[in-house]
Formats: sequence, C-alpha cells, structure tokens
Amino acid sequence: RPRADAGDDREIGLGWDRGPLGDGLRVASHNGGTGGFVTSLVVAPERGLGVVVLANRMVGAPVPRLALDLMQRLAEAE
Repeated sequence: RPRADAGDDREIGLGWDRGPLGDGLRVASHNGGTGGFVTSLVVAPERGLGVVVLANRMVGAPVPRLALDLMQRLAEAE
C-alpha cells in the first residue's frame, strides 16, 4: 500500500489523505476541483459514515473544511 507520512499522525497515498478527526475517528478524504467547481469526499469506513460536499464556486468556498466539520457532527450525533 503506497503511502507517505504527512505529519500529525496523517498519511497520504494514492491521492487520499488518511488520519484522525476529533476523538479518534479515523477518516479518509479526497478533494478536487476544476473549472470553477470544487468537491470533497470524507469517509469513516470503520463507522460506515460518509460525507460529500459539492460546490459550483471555487473561490472562497471552504468545501474541504465544511466536509470535515459535517463528518465530525455526523459522528457525534450517531
């Protein structure tokens, strides 16, 4: 499994960022964008949770942060 240390107990491999979120919740995320659109996908496979955020505005859109915040809230509400 190709991956590299990204610091702060995080790893990156094959375009996916993996690491902890909140109180030990392990997540994998991938962000991207093109032509004014931006996306973020965050999954917590061990908990069976996932969040997708899509935006049609790239400038000033905090999409990755929003996706992580939503995942944290979803996990807390479970």
